[in-house]
Amino acid sequence: MELTVRDAMATAMWRFHDAALERAALIYTFARSTNEDTPEGYAIYGRQLPMLIDLVHEFCFNARRAIERAEKYRPGIIASLQTTKIHYGKQELALSELDHPKSIPLTQESYWWVLGRIIHSKETQVMYRTVEVVITNKQTGRHHCIRQPVAFGFSSDRDSDRINHYIELESFVTPYVGGISHQISEAISARNNPTQ
Repeated sequence: MELTVRDAMATAMWRFHDAALERAALIYTFARSTNEDTPEGYAIYGRQLPMLIDLVHEFCFNARRAIERAEKYRPGIIASLQTTKIHYGKQELALSELDHPKSIPLTQESYWWVLGRIIHSKETQVMYRTVEVVITNKQTGRHHCIRQPVAFGFSSDRDSDRINHYIELESFVTPYVGGISHQISEAISARNNPTQ
């Protein structure tokens, strides 16, 4: 029996998974976007920043709920994510020579650990990379910067009072879309077609 969209939609697992995929796509889009530190840019930035923070939290919540439900039908998915690293071999993320700091350390914790910590975070921060400086007046040196949101900082009740964990936004959502998603789809199929 083939799994239909209607069958999939009948499960909470699918609803959480679909919500996670939607947030992942938006986070990826934000991470590829830029904004300018001009009056117009500040107006947009002021609305984008809380949206991005909310999207990261919503992604983590929905992804974790989908994965927890998938575990029943595809045992081992959680154990796999407890050993899956977000940043294989990558210790830090370079920002730019104009940014302070010029680079940030990337967490080496597991995917599962990061999902939980962000869900229970008490402090967050979006880190930006300066991608271009535009000179608007050569005589005065007036300029504006074009910046890109590239990382997310967080700490939870289990951490000290400062933010001390960072993830690269793209590296965080692409494993879910590219690999974890397939495992959850298999779990949805197994749940809806138990005889196969």
